[in-house]
Amino acid sequence: MKKTKVHVVPHSHWDREWYFTTSRSKIYLMKDFQDILDILEEKEDFKYFTMDAQASLLDDYLKWRPQDEYRIRDLVQRRRLVIGPWYTQTDQLVISGESIIRNLYYGIDRCNEFGEPMRVGYVPDSFGQSAQMPQIYRGFGIDSSLFWRGVSDDMVDTTEFIWKGSDGSKVLAVQIPFGYYYGGNIPEDDSDLKEYLKDIIGKLKVKASTNNVYFPNGFDQAPIRKNLPDILKKANEIDNENEYEISDIENYIDSVRNERNEFTELKGEFLNAKHMRIHKSIFSSRSDLKIMNNKLENYITNVLEPLLTLSYSLGNEYPHLVIKDIWKLMFENAAHDSIGSCNSDTTNEDVYTRYKQARDLSINLLDLHMRLISTQIKNNNEEITLTVFNGFPEVRNEVVEFDTYIPGQDFVIKNKNGEILNYIIKEKEDITNYILTQTIRLNPSKKIYIPKTVYRAKIALSVKDIPPMGYTQLVFELDTKNKCEIETSNCKEIENKYYKITANKNGSLEILDKEEIHLMVLDIMMPGMDGLEVCRRVREKYNIPILMLSAKTEDMDKIQGIMTGADDYVCKPFNHLELTVRIRALLRRAYFLNTKMQALDNIIRIESMIIDKSKHKVTIDDNEVSLTAREFEILYLLASNRGRVFSTEEIFEKVWKERYYQSNNTVMVHMSRLRDKLEQYMEGNKIIHTVWGVGYKIEK
Repeated sequence: MKKTKVHVVPHSHWDREWYFTTSRSKIYLMKDFQDILDILEEKEDFKYFTMDAQASLLDDYLKWRPQDEYRIRDLVQRRRLVIGPWYTQTDQLVISGESIIRNLYYGIDRCNEFGEPMRVGYVPDSFGQSAQMPQIYRGFGIDSSLFWRGVSDDMVDTTEFIWKGSDGSKVLAVQIPFGYYYGGNIPEDDSDLKEYLKDIIGKLKVKASTNNVYFPNGFDQAPIRKNLPDILKKANEIDNENEYEISDIENYIDSVRNERNEFTELKGEFLNAKHMRIHKSIFSSRSDLKIMNNKLENYITNVLEPLLTLSYSLGNEYPHLVIKDIWKLMFENAAHDSIGSCNSDTTNEDVYTRYKQARDLSINLLDLHMRLISTQIKNNNEEITLTVFNGFPEVRNEVVEFDTYIPGQDFVIKNKNGEILNYIIKEKEDITNYILTQTIRLNPSKKIYIPKTVYRAKIALSVKDIPPMGYTQLVFELDTKNKCEIETSNCKEIENKYYKITANKNGSLEILDKEEIHLMVLDIMMPGMDGLEVCRRVREKYNIPILMLSAKTEDMDKIQGIMTGADDYVCKPFNHLELTVRIRALLRRAYFLNTKMQALDNIIRIESMIIDKSKHKVTIDDNEVSLTAREFEILYLLASNRGRVFSTEEIFEKVWKERYYQSNNTVMVHMSRLRDKLEQYMEGNKIIHTVWGVGYKIEK
């Protein structure tokens, strides 16, 4: 009988912080990492050691022991010390996709300085696996993944399977069935070792789909097992059914692939917690830190880096190393324990400090480059300018609110065409003494205007035609008789495309949402107009689901709320999960009923668009859209199946009722014309969305 090959993979799972702080982790890393280097150099039969796939551990260690860099490089290049591909052992579900991608990018980049990193998506302790990971892995040339949490025997009966991502990308996945610490305490006594191997390896063999099993030797912050080669030699002597060998993850996966090429296929995210803890409570724990993370990720990705790119295009140096340091601070906090906030309060203080550092670096870097751009713009030597930036990919017309310094005299603000712009000074404070004693400027040799009086002011300014991913520079003109005059009105209402707001005599505001409302959550005890009265008024015009949320817990209160028109009633204090479930149930019921009603009268309503099947007519804001018969059929097909993606082939065969041929681009042409006609009346808003590589859909 062929022996089962047991791939014993020595490793140390290194949480950089948890109930202990990063400082403690770094101190112990000094000792353990040094021992790893010593043993690998002394014992050739100790073939491999996996350093938890985190390049950050290299940086932590070498900061205090830079003399060992050449030793690490030598062992990595000889594939004795296995590093990468991550920078830190990242979470996958709380942070952004951009953070995950940058984590891999910077991790691989750092590892490449030492040698070839491991090309396996190794995440031994992440609390669930994101559905986008196969796509991300494939983007980095990684075609396999090894993880613990999220998959149970309810989903697949083997440890090896094909994982299909949301976009169709596939990787070979291996689930660690009993955790990364399963083989962390191998006994050394002969009798104990024999019983231990029989039990523990037997359980692994049941789960394996090939004649290879993955046997991790290590645990949290585990020191290297110095005599592991001797123990495995003894294991091979007493176990006739299995062959034990020090291996690494890539060798194990290669062995699996060489033996088998067909596996069960699973798709999507993995959050099954049958045999391991997923810790779903981490999604809401320490929400203050998670909010900071989300705001910073958005700021860095959508504000800072686009503006730095703009600055670079104008000849300024791109600060790569600063950006790398900012992202590394984010990666340290993106680690599964850190962002999960299943930490001690002391550790969470460190997490906050890193966010603060990343935030301060980002804000000041943005400020510097906005100043650099502003001073480089040719402005005919105008003394005082204001540069307004637009980070969106579209022209913007906005009322911009900003804090600035203004001179203590009349002025106007003009655009590049010399047109005077409307503005309002909302607040101002005299800071003359403060500001004139500490002038800071980028060009000290240039003569500048120094006013007699300076105010710190908050200004609301109406700016038009700000170019996409660009800027417009405005000019302050002093000593003018044409200062901006603001028209005043006694009107108590303001209105735009989305809202109509009315000011009441008691100081409260009535806000009418002009866009489609799907559900309303009302508190009964509200100032000015209570929730019951709001519910009555809404019910006069709308049939949307209404949920009452109130501290009034008496039965009559609940009855009154329901009788007024509410569909459900939840008492305070409430369980957030219960509230979420109730809202989803109301939306599901409303969607079902709305769909049935629309089907009965052959009318479909999507935002401001009405599709009338019986009249073969489409209107948007009372404007009739002229569609051909084919265009109408395509639109009706997608609208009556909202949320479903139709391929080009399906659309052609359902609308044209003919067999589809691969070279046929008829659907694409009709879809382009249909979109142009719809978006003409939707102010450019998209109704039909492209799912790249799949087809077309209309969102629910």
